Amino acid sequence: MNTCTSALLTAQLLKRAEPVLSVSQVPVVVVAPHEDDETFGCGGLIALKRQLGVPVTVVFVSDGGGGYQEGTTAPPDIVAVREKEALEATGVLGVPVEHVQFLHYPDTRLGKLDEVDRRRLVSTLTECFNQHAQLEVYVTHQRDLHPDHEATCRAVMEAVSRSSSQVRLFEYPIWIRWMGKFHRNLQWSDFPGLIKVSIAPVHATKLRAIQAYTSQIGMLGRAHLRCYEQVWEIFVERPRPHQP
Repeated sequence: MNTCTSALLTAQLLKRAEPVLSVSQVPVVVVAPHEDDETFGCGGLIALKRQLGVPVTVVFVSDGGGGYQEGTTAPPDIVAVREKEALEATGVLGVPVEHVQFLHYPDTRLGKLDEVDRRRLVSTLTECFNQHAQLEVYVTHQRDLHPDHEATCRAVMEAVSRSSSQVRLFEYPIWIRWMGKFHRNLQWSDFPGLIKVSIAPVHATKLRAIQAYTSQIGMLGRAHLRCYEQVWEIFVERPRPHQP
């Protein structure tokens, strides 16, 4: 695939995606590498599910400690600030606080966890998935051009393969959509089962949830945020992975 602007890429993804006419009543677990990925990638879907009374759990894998401007000193309270923002954002989307989990793995180092921590992460996710007989799991795209996002996807795929739950696995693109250049080594074959969900009924709710991330949105800039402010959300459905 040729390189293209983020706006053009989003347009191409939307053009190729099959529309989903309604969301299901199946419970959801959204796994986010960082506090804000869940709202950017599938905040509308979360809000639609919660409007229907469907259980939604949000799991934040990293502690968010890397969420500050490059070249500056990390604010001493950045982890606490991002947790507070995450609880506000997920609350706006309708997720009860008891359904939000913070796993506190080190931000920017999810792909470098030692084997003990990696296995512990997979075990925690597996236990979370096993709480439901049927489940939809949403996680960042497996080639999302960010080491933490890709590592989170790998952990989720392994946990899904080990889970006793009947799981449908979906991926949501984040960095792919805003980096400005689409890497040439990505192919349309990386987007099988591409779907789009209209979030028009809850669009304003998602925008309010985004605004909860005050520590991040000023740093990210308008071009970044516009990627996630549309009335469609994009997902890739993956086959259930086989147990390793």
